[in-house]
Amino acid sequence: MKQMTTLAAILAVGATLAMSSAARAEEKPAEETAGENKSATTEVAKPDLIEMANREEEKRKAAEKKEMQRLAAEEKKRERLAKQQAWAARCVIKPAMSDEEIAVCREVRTKPAP
Repeated sequence: MKQMTTLAAILAVGATLAMSSAARAEEKPAEETAGENKSATTEVAKPDLIEMANREEEKRKAAEKKEMQRLAAEEKKRERLAKQQAWAARCVIKPAMSDEEIAVCREVRTKPAP
């Protein structure tokens, strides 16, 4: 009999808790909807910020890549110019030149630098 009373009390408390939970569940949707709207806005804002950061990072990387290519092109141009000058320096025109010196000058003037 004592066990039945305890069981009945537990069931009564459980039913009361269930009713109060249901009542709270009815009240929460309006509050949660407002909260969800705020979190949805925050969630939308976060991906926008992430996308903006990604775009900025891509722009920065593209600018760095472009700058590296420009520097490489300048370096290549300087090396080519140095080669051409060294190639042209092989030929020094003098009043009296040997056949070999004449051949070198002819080669320098007619062929591009290697």
